[in-house]
Amino acid sequence: DGARLPVQVRGAPLLGSSGEVVGGIVAFEDISAEKELERLRTEWNAIVAHDLRNPLNVIVLHARLLARALQGDAELRASVEEIQSAAARMNRMIQDLLDLSRLEARKLPLLRGPTRIEALVHKAVGRAGLLAPDRPFAVQAGSEAPEVLADPDRIAQVLGNLLNNAVKYGTPGSAIVVTVEPRADAVAVAVTNEGLGLDVESLPRLFERFYRVDTSRSRQLGGTGLGLAIVKHLAEGMGA
Repeated sequence: DGARLPVQVRGAPLLGSSGEVVGGIVAFEDISAEKELERLRTEWNAIVAHDLRNPLNVIVLHARLLARALQGDAELRASVEEIQSAAARMNRMIQDLLDLSRLEARKLPLLRGPTRIEALVHKAVGRAGLLAPDRPFAVQAGSEAPEVLADPDRIAQVLGNLLNNAVKYGTPGSAIVVTVEPRADAVAVAVTNEGLGLDVESLPRLFERFYRVDTSRSRQLGGTGLGLAIVKHLAEGMGA
């Protein structure tokens, strides 16, 4: 009737007795239900993340007022600081949820322009060093990297997520090294740290949303399990 349907296509060769290809088989599967579920999930994520912002803003505002009023009471001020820290962590989680929902719906604008990646790397490492003063950071860069077409704010977000992962899951006190390697018309950036490593089974799922290799450790360290999924979507959105 002319209607458009999303389908998943699978194909495989049919082999003869001596191994030669004698034909093929192709299967088309209607995945309309899965696509609708994906759309509803993305919409739900965006609505929930947006509605969580209002009460969170109220908590942050009143925590700031309490902090000012309790300058002389160290014990109560410490409790207020815990509230502020928890609120900031929740705000980051909400922002991650919003960003991923927009990325999956292809509604997150990427403002690409000529960008110096090496300068962004140095800034990101500087910020990470302030948040993790007990970890030594280093930037290794060869010849001057060319300008690339990218969104500098989103590149900074990618670098921040990768460095945050390196800090959280790396061996305490070990060095975190960021290398910047010029290519013909691109720049390759790698974040390297020392840690427990990953098993082979986890590698294909590493960039899935909410996937965590060690759930007990992830709960202890905090986070949403969305950081690397956001990195993947942003990198692909900028042509990586």
